[in-house]
Amino acid sequence: MDKESRSRFDEVYSEIEKCYKSKAKGCMYTAISKLSPDNYQEICDYFKISDNWTIHEDLQFFKNYYFDKDDNQWSNIMDTSNTSNTSNTSLLTSLLEKIGDSFNDFLKNTPEPWLKLYFILFISIIVVGSYVFVKSVIVKKTKKELDSPQKPSPPPLQDSILCLVVPSHQLSALNTGDFIPSSRVKELISSASYFLCDGLDQDQTVNLNLSPDSSINYSSDEDAYIQLIIPGGENIIGKTTKFELRKNLPDGDAKIVTIGRLLKKYGLEKFICA
Repeated sequence: MDKESRSRFDEVYSEIEKCYKSKAKGCMYTAISKLSPDNYQEICDYFKISDNWTIHEDLQFFKNYYFDKDDNQWSNIMDTSNTSNTSNTSLLTSLLEKIGDSFNDFLKNTPEPWLKLYFILFISIIVVGSYVFVKSVIVKKTKKELDSPQKPSPPPLQDSILCLVVPSHQLSALNTGDFIPSSRVKELISSASYFLCDGLDQDQTVNLNLSPDSSINYSSDEDAYIQLIIPGGENIIGKTTKFELRKNLPDGDAKIVTIGRLLKKYGLEKFICA
């Protein structure tokens, strides 16, 4: 260690010693603030290091964060960094494993206060170095994500119109303007004798001979007509079987546009007969 480094080391140690003698708390927090004065708060916040920790808590942090197998924090950092620099990651992991063996032996004894303070300083140096390492990995990963071309979002599916001829009793309790769930629409499809599905702006329906919905006999099997708007129903446009309609019907509520009694079956030429 050169003179300048030694002087710096002694200076930081002196600050830790003062902290220990005055309140015996916040020694590692103090060390980090002296080792990295420009961003010590950022480092302590990242590792959740408190200025109110005792020496024991400082030492326990080092054990828990780097070596405790039940704590995944450090292993998560290692997993993230593997995508960036494998050789540096392996070196750091190997170094920490060796330190961990010595540290466990250290904790089995009751070292003198000055030795504890030296170890706190040593831990603080590792914490600062770890933060520099982790931050570089995060910056590289973020830059890579920002530089990666973003896939354009697919355009939203267009709405469709579904026209059905069903037995009157199937429309009981339904009214124009109501919204009904997709499960109810599937029931109507299953009972339909004629059906047609087209785009909202390309409605192929023709003028049917309908009576007002008020004239529907909801207890009969006479033909009735219902027209619904299916939000996002692009995938059912042009389907030719009821099975395909039910299979591709999107979840969500459909809006009833028209309900009426079908007086005559004129105008159903473009409909598909089930």
